[in-house]
Amino acid sequence: MIMNTLVFLISLLTFLLTTVPDLSAHQMDRDTVPTINGLRLEDLGKSYFPNEAKVPRYLSFTNANTGGTTSVRRIDGPNLAWKTQGYYQRSRDLGQVFNVPADTSIQLDAIVLRTGNSAKAILPGTPGAQVQMQIFEVLGTPMINDNDTPPGTDSEHGFTKNHRADDYLEGISYETIAVIRGGAFPDIPPTTQQGGEPGHLRYIRWNLEGDAELKLEGGKRYAFMVGFVTDGPGKGFSLGNTTSTSSTAAPALRTDPNGVPWWSIRREGDGTLPPTQFPGENPPTDENIRLELVRESLFEKDHECKLSPTTDGFPDVDTYRTHEFYIEVINNCTPAGTACDDGDDRTSDDRADGNCNCFGTVTDGCRANGRITYRRYENIGGTSLNNLTSNPVFPDNFELEMELEVFEAPSNVADNYGATLTGYICAPLTGSYTFWVAGDDHTVLNLSTDTNPANKRQIAHHNAWTGSRQWDKFTSQQSAPIYLEAGKSYYIEALVKEAGGGDHLAVGWQLPTGVLQRPIPGDHLGTIADCPTAGIPCDDGNPNTIDDRQDGHCNCTGTNTCPQAGTGCDDGNPNTINDVEDGNCGCAGETAFAEGLLLEALGKNYVRDPQRTPEYLYFDGADLGGSTSVRRVDAPHLKWKHQGYFQRNRDLGQTFYIPEGEQITLDAIVLRTGNSSSAINFGALVAEVYLQLFEVTGEPVINNNGTPAGSSSTHGFTKNHRADDYLEGVDYHSILAVSGGFFPAIPPTGKNGGERGHLQYIRWDLAEDHERTLEGGKRYAFMVGFRKPAQARSFTLANVNRAAEPAAPTLATDANGHPRWSIRREGDGTLPPTQY
Repeated sequence: MIMNTLVFLISLLTFLLTTVPDLSAHQMDRDTVPTINGLRLEDLGKSYFPNEAKVPRYLSFTNANTGGTTSVRRIDGPNLAWKTQGYYQRSRDLGQVFNVPADTSIQLDAIVLRTGNSAKAILPGTPGAQVQMQIFEVLGTPMINDNDTPPGTDSEHGFTKNHRADDYLEGISYETIAVIRGGAFPDIPPTTQQGGEPGHLRYIRWNLEGDAELKLEGGKRYAFMVGFVTDGPGKGFSLGNTTSTSSTAAPALRTDPNGVPWWSIRREGDGTLPPTQFPGENPPTDENIRLELVRESLFEKDHECKLSPTTDGFPDVDTYRTHEFYIEVINNCTPAGTACDDGDDRTSDDRADGNCNCFGTVTDGCRANGRITYRRYENIGGTSLNNLTSNPVFPDNFELEMELEVFEAPSNVADNYGATLTGYICAPLTGSYTFWVAGDDHTVLNLSTDTNPANKRQIAHHNAWTGSRQWDKFTSQQSAPIYLEAGKSYYIEALVKEAGGGDHLAVGWQLPTGVLQRPIPGDHLGTIADCPTAGIPCDDGNPNTIDDRQDGHCNCTGTNTCPQAGTGCDDGNPNTINDVEDGNCGCAGETAFAEGLLLEALGKNYVRDPQRTPEYLYFDGADLGGSTSVRRVDAPHLKWKHQGYFQRNRDLGQTFYIPEGEQITLDAIVLRTGNSSSAINFGALVAEVYLQLFEVTGEPVINNNGTPAGSSSTHGFTKNHRADDYLEGVDYHSILAVSGGFFPAIPPTGKNGGERGHLQYIRWDLAEDHERTLEGGKRYAFMVGFRKPAQARSFTLANVNRAAEPAAPTLATDANGHPRWSIRREGDGTLPPTQY
C-alpha cells in the first residue's frame, strides 16, 4: 500500500513538472499597460441583427449552441464551493481569439456577446457590478497538447468522458495591449429557472469609447477577454458557446476565410496549469487542502497582466469551445439620413442607413404591422413534420397562439410538439432574395408567389436538427435566389416538429443589397397582407377618443378627450380617499380603512351554531387537500413557480347570497387554513390584515377564454380547458374596508400535516361599529388580505376546485338553489393574465 502511494505521488509530481507551461514570458509590468476608462455596456434584449458593414464575416461566430454555456465568475473566498462534478469552483474570465486578415485593418467599436441558456445565466450579484475588457495580441503558433490521455480512454478533468476534454493549447503567448474599464453590468433581472427569466440568451454590447476604440493591424491574431473588476458573492454570468469535445475524432479548429485557425481562450483562478488535483470520489475534507484550492481559485491583484489566458482542459473546458460573438468596427459609410439613390425608380426619399446601405420609401407599397403569428400544437410525438400535419388537431386546434416581433419562435419551451410561424413578408426592394431556415428537429419553409397561401411552395428545409441560428449545417437550409418585387406582400410559413431536447425555429434572409438579416426583423413582417394607408379615418373602438386615424401599421388610434391622469376628481365612493383621474375617463381613489377588526384563533375544532350561522351562510365541503394562498410579498421575494407562472400577490374571498325575506347583521366570518406544506408562513404572524365587504350586482357569466373544449388549459394548474375560465358580468361595490386586526401567532406549518398551522379555524370579528346589516335578495362578497408586503407573508385557505372535471363545473348552490362561487384577484387584476 505504501509503495503504491509512493508511485502515485512520484507520477503526479512528474506530471506537474512536465505539463505546467512557463508563464514567465506572459507576465508584464502593470505600469507599462494602459488602463483606459472607455467601456459601457448596453442590454440589447433577446434579438440582435448584425450589419455586415459593422460586423465583417471574419469577426463573428454565430453557430453557438443555445444549450451551451460557460460562466464568467469573480467569487470571493467564503463563497467558493465544491461542484458536483468533482472540482472546486473558480474565479474565471472568458474571451475569444480572432484574426484580422492581411491587407486590412480595423478600429474596434464594440463587441456583442450573448448570455447562456443555463439556470444561472446571470447571478444576483452581477447587475451593476463593475466589469472590464482586456485586449491582447496573440503571438506564436498554437499546438494542441493532448495531456498524455490515451485516445479512446476517459478524460480525467472534463465534464465529458472523451479524452479530448483533457487537451489544451500551448506554443502561444498573449501580449496585453490595454485593460478597458468603466462599465457596469446592465440591470437585468437574474435568471432563476431554465428558460424562465429575462437573463438567459440575452445580447449585451460591450461598447468601446474614446481611446478604447483601438486600431488593430491586418495579418495578426488578437484576443479579447471579459471579466469582473473586483470579487464578491454572487458575481457571475454565462456566455453561450459551442463545443466539439464529444466528437470521437480530433475536432478541426475553425478557420477564417484565409485559413488561419480560431480557438477559444480562458483562464481560471490564479492560472496554475494544471490545477492541483487530489484523488478520491468525494471532495477533500482536509482544511489545508481546501485553503490551497481556495488560493488557486481566486485571482491575484493585477492578474490581468500576470496570467496567460491559455485554454486548458482543467477541469471543465476544452480546446474546442467557441463563444457566440460579434465584433463591431467603426465604418466609413455615409452618415445615416444622408440623401442617396437606391437605384429603384419606385421609391422616393432615399436615405443612407449609416451602414453603407441606401433605402427609399416604396410609393403605394405594402405596409407591415411588424408581427408574425406563432402557434404551438402539444403532445405530438415523433420527429417528422408528417406527425404534425396528419394529426387531427392540425391546423385549427392549437394549444397556444401569440404574435411575435421577429421571425423566430420561442426556444427550449417543451418536448413532443409541433409549431408554425405564419404571416406575410413585405419586400422592401426589388431583386433576388435568399432565405434560410434553422430549427429542431424537422423543419420546412414555404413561400407563396403572392398573398394567397394556396400558391405556396417549399423553398428550404432540413430533416434533422440544427443548432439555434445555425444556418449552414445542411445545404437544404438555404433557398435558391428568389425574385421579389418591392412593395408587394407574400405569404410565408415555417413549420417545425420537435421531439426531445432543445427546440427552436428561425428564418433569415439576404436582401438584394447583400445585407443579412437572420432572423428577419419585424419591420418586414405582417399578420395580415397589407395595412391601410396612414391617415385614413377609422374607429379605434374607444368612445373617449376623437379624430381616429390609421398609423400605416394596422393600428387605429385617436386623440384622448379624457382629463389628464392624476387630476383630482370624485369617484362617488364614500369608502375611498385621494380620488384621481386615470387618463381614460375613469376616476378611482385609495381604499379608506376603518379601525375595528379582531382576529381570534379557534384551533382545529369549530362547531357551527345554527342560530348564529344559518344554512345559507356557510360552506363546509372544502377538500382538505385543497389550499389557496393569501399573499402580500415584496418584489425581491417574488419568484417563479414550477408550474410555469410568476408568483403573485393575492387577496382571497367569497361571494354569498341572502335569501328574499331575510335580513342579517354581520358579526364575524370564520375561515379555515389549508392543508399544504406552507399553510402559514412566518411572515404572516402578527401582520396587520383587513377585511373588505362588497355588494355584488349584475349576472355572472363564464368566459371560457377561447380555450377549445377538450384541449389543455393555457393558464391553470390542471390540463382541463376549464381551468382557463373566469367570471365576468358582475360588479363589486365596496361597502366597508376594516383593518386594525393582526394575524394570530400560530406556529407556522413546516410540512404537510405535521405542524399546528394547517387546518386552523380563525374568526375575523367586526367591532360593533362595523357590524353591517345586509338585506335579503342580494349578493354580497367578502375579501381578506394583508395591509403591507413583507418576506414570506402568506397563509392559505381551504377550498374545493372543480377545474379538473371533464364537464363544465357546476356552481355550488345554497339551500334555496341560489348560486355560490369563489372570487379572487391576483396581481394587478388583469384578466386573463398576460402570457408569454
